[in-house]
Amino acid sequence: SLTTLTLHSNRLSKPPMFTGLTSLTYLYLDGNQLTSSPSLTGLTSLQTLRLDSNKLTSPPTLSGLTAMQTLLLFNNRLTSPPTLTGLTSLTTLTLHSNRLSKPPMFTGLTSLTYLYLDGNQLTSSPSLTGLTSLQTLRLDSNKLTSPPTLSGLTAMQTLLLFNNRLTSPPTLTGLTSLTTLTL
Repeated sequence: SLTTLTLHSNRLSKPPMFTGLTSLTYLYLDGNQLTSSPSLTGLTSLQTLRLDSNKLTSPPTLSGLTAMQTLLLFNNRLTSPPTLTGLTSLTTLTLHSNRLSKPPMFTGLTSLTYLYLDGNQLTSSPSLTGLTSLQTLRLDSNKLTSPPTLSGLTAMQTLLLFNNRLTSPPTLTGLTSLTTLTL
C-alpha cells in the first residue's frame, strides 16, 4: 500500500492516474510541465499535495480530500482559485505567484495556519472570518487598495502587505501575537 509518491522535477506534461491508491498520503508532482491537474478522486488519505511549479491554468478538484493538510499550488498560471470546501484539516495553503484576480473562500478552514496569496492580481482582500489559527498571511505584491479585515485573528504573527495600492493601513486591534508587519 503506497503512501508516498514522488514524481517531482521531471518533464511530465500529462498527469498520471492514481486509481486505487487509497493509502496515498504524500503526492509530489512539483517542478513538472503539467497543464492540467490529475484526478484525485478516491485519494481520501492524501495529506500533502504538491503541484507547484507547473503550468496549471485551473486548480485541481479537491472534493472529498478531508485529510488534506498541505496544499502547494504556487508558481503556476492559475486564474481561478481552488474550491476548498470540506478541507477542514488544511493548515498550509500556498497560491503565490499565480494569476489570481479573486481569492478563494475560506469558510470552515479553522485549522489554516499559513496562507500565501502574494504575487497575484488580487484587487480585493479575502474574507478571513473564522481563520482563528492563522499565523502567517502574505498578501504582498497584489493590487489591493484596502487591507483585509483582521478582527479575531489573535494567532496572527506575520502579516505582509507591501507592494500593493493600499490607501490606509490595516486595523491591528486585538492582534496580540503579531511580531512581523510589513506594509
